[in-house]
Amino acid sequence: MRVFVTGAGGFVGPFLLRALAERGDIARGADRELDVTKPSGLARALGDFAPDAVVHLAAQSSVARSRSEP
Repeated sequence: MRVFVTGAGGFVGPFLLRALAERGDIARGADRELDVTKPSGLARALGDFAPDAVVHLAAQSSVARSRSEP
């Protein structure tokens, strides 16, 4: 399976990428270099890789900051 992981550089991302590789899946991760709020960049990243699944881990870890800077 081809899996695209956003937020791959965060707390959980590296563990997930390793687990996917150990299962034999082909995983590609993106972190801060991909702005998931920009449809064109996201479409290009997904189109180039053509994943079977997407795991979205990109998020703001601070609730207060996420409210002030959505």
